[in-house]
Amino acid sequence: MSKWAKYGSNFKSQGLVGDIDKIAESSIGEQTAQALAKLDAILEEMNLTKKHLASIVIYVTDYDNDAAPMNEVYDKWVDKEDPPVRICVQAYMGKFGVELRAEDIAADIWVASSSRRKL
Repeated sequence: MSKWAKYGSNFKSQGLVGDIDKIAESSIGEQTAQALAKLDAILEEMNLTKKHLASIVIYVTDYDNDAAPMNEVYDKWVDKEDPPVRICVQAYMGKFGVELRAEDIAADIWVASSSRRKL
């Protein structure tokens, strides 16, 4: 499986989860931080930054209980000036105790922050 794929001037990462070796004892906040650290490493490998992120989809196993602690970590991590579009939904993650999975799309030709529409 590829960590990321390039198509045209865009990149998409694989689904990212927390550290599998620590997943059983990791809180949703810790899993969020671990997954976002993996995304940082992929962006660095692609010579991109958080400013290049166009969208992020986050899946959590229990939205009612997981959204707030996930948001606490995500809000500290995300680029405040150019945040990507984000969707967070509840989904079954299968085995291993995975509580969070993140996917992203990054555009390496993102021109200006004014091209993003803030709510």
